[in-house]
Amino acid sequence: MQGFRTRVANPGWLSNTSFTRQAKKLREEVDKFLHDVGELEVIIGHSIGGLEAVGLFGAYPDIKKVIAIESPFSNGTPWRVVEFGARSMIRILEPMQTAILKGIIRKGRPFADRITTVTTVHDKLVPPSFAAFPGAKNIIAEEVLSNRKERKIFRTHTALPNSPLIREEILLPELLSLQELKATA
Repeated sequence: MQGFRTRVANPGWLSNTSFTRQAKKLREEVDKFLHDVGELEVIIGHSIGGLEAVGLFGAYPDIKKVIAIESPFSNGTPWRVVEFGARSMIRILEPMQTAILKGIIRKGRPFADRITTVTTVHDKLVPPSFAAFPGAKNIIAEEVLSNRKERKIFRTHTALPNSPLIREEILLPELLSLQELKATA
């Protein structure tokens, strides 16, 4: 779409030993974008990337909108075996994971009106009750797309952000509404 300047940032896997490095690398990416473009209006993040995007409000309070897709704001996932596997692979102890998440929510709470979450009832990893951010616009895809036959194409944790239907029917209207607000200001 015309008018949007974008970049993809991938600071790497989150782990106990890399958390500080990863946060620093993400801020460096944001600083580079700000230097090159001049402003940062929207950050879209999937899963842990959505958590990290909300966490950026602490350092960048001028962000206009964060869209978090299937991000586990409610302390992870209902699948305890997945939680155990994630802690083992990512090597973050549960108390640290909880502290990190509480810090992200604390940073994001004053900006809840600028946060939109997107999820699907079919995501068993991060269902809507786990993906909702308090006070934010929390979108459940099936409620927006209830009359669409193509609903099946976004039924998994990884399929939702890759679905053209989600991009066209949910993400694009969110971005356009921000442009409309900017034009009337």
